[in-house]
Amino acid sequence: MEQILSFITNVAILYGLFILLRFLVGIYTESKAVTRAAQEEREYLDKIIHVINSEKHQETEYWFDRESGDFLAQGKTFNEIVLALKERFPDHIFIINKEELIAGPDFEIHKIEDGPLRITR
Repeated sequence: MEQILSFITNVAILYGLFILLRFLVGIYTESKAVTRAAQEEREYLDKIIHVINSEKHQETEYWFDRESGDFLAQGKTFNEIVLALKERFPDHIFIINKEELIAGPDFEIHKIEDGPLRITR
């Protein structure tokens, strides 16, 4: 009888450890998925948000991405640049300076307020 109780106890302990291990693996897997999703979101935001570096040569202004140096658009007026951006980057955000940005789909100038990023019209 003692052997049977010992066997049942061992089985119960092993089953409990199995359930605990399965629970921990689930938490680890979920944590990795959340971390990967956050990384993908950061990569997406890095792709669509551009801080502008502007250069003017003669009458034409050229806009580049400050971080990557990639050419974004050019024009003789602000409106020409906006039209080019609308065509090439319809869903991107362009930070013009510390106070202003433009973003699709309307590409109107929005004010950036102090503190956490709040965009107003």
